[in-house]
Amino acid sequence: MKLKADDGDPLEKPEKYRRVKGKLNYLTITRSYIAFPVSVVSQFMSSPRTSHWDAITHILKCLKGAPGHAILYQNHGHYVIKGFTDADYNEDPTNRRSTTSYCVFVRGNPFSWKSEIRFAQSKPMNLHCDNKVTIHIENNLVFHERTKHIEVDCHFTREKLEDGTISTPHVQTGSQLADVFTKALPGSWISAICNKLGMFNIYDLP
Repeated sequence: MKLKADDGDPLEKPEKYRRVKGKLNYLTITRSYIAFPVSVVSQFMSSPRTSHWDAITHILKCLKGAPGHAILYQNHGHYVIKGFTDADYNEDPTNRRSTTSYCVFVRGNPFSWKSEIRFAQSKPMNLHCDNKVTIHIENNLVFHERTKHIEVDCHFTREKLEDGTISTPHVQTGSQLADVFTKALPGSWISAICNKLGMFNIYDLP
């Protein structure tokens, strides 16, 4: 989903756009697969246009097509904490900004990274990344001389690697669950990721 600020004609009733978008924000809590498109349409709150409203309509159609989708929290029988991180570099057509995302699982269930919880774990948390260069930079000090602009971030992450808080295993792009938060994906790919995120159609459950 790539929208520009000047796509289409200005809406006659922009307050309707803002009202619907605000309601969609709440749905991202349980419908994680709409988090990325909702973040895109949020960029045009001040001067929404017809193309932006079309995008919101498309989101609503997706929601209508799966009214029973919800995250089902289950006991998976382990205490593992695992995370996924991804970035869509310089892909915003309006301001050329990058989109970054991450999702974290506790005991096999997704939860918001903002949650303040106290959870003891004896092993490092696996932070899965599909970018091998990023992993090399974090694990090898030699690369830091070439990345002065992100020196603080690199040192912070490396510190967590060294003290055993996290580890950074590589994950294939096709298994990168954080993709759904950073870019528009084919419907089949979204469905596969939603299944791995623990999202089910409650109407299909026995």
